[in-house]
Amino acid sequence: MTFQYKSITTQSTYEEKADFRRMAEAGALIVSGSQAHESASMEFLNGAFIHYGLGNLFFDQMFSLETRELFVDRHVFYNGKYIDSELLTYVNEDFSQPRPMTGLERTKFLEKIFKVAGW
Repeated sequence: MTFQYKSITTQSTYEEKADFRRMAEAGALIVSGSQAHESASMEFLNGAFIHYGLGNLFFDQMFSLETRELFVDRHVFYNGKYIDSELLTYVNEDFSQPRPMTGLERTKFLEKIFKVAGW
């Protein structure tokens, strides 16, 4: 299940969380936000993976690091069962040219996202 929501920041709104969680409670295994201009936090609920926002994959907002950092989530299924999710991290350069983050960039980025998530 993918949402195109109104959020634009790393911190998810109360309404956004309620809607995403409602989909997980209804049986969705993965609930993902494709709307966020900044990458957002994530959580697990009843065996579902909820990612509130992936960030700007192909977008020209170069004015801040937060609008240039992004996730590409790779979800793994085997025999119809959800196995795992891999969080790939990128940073946009030169107006919509994503490149993989360096180790240091990834560490700082994930620390920020996990802190927002309360982990």
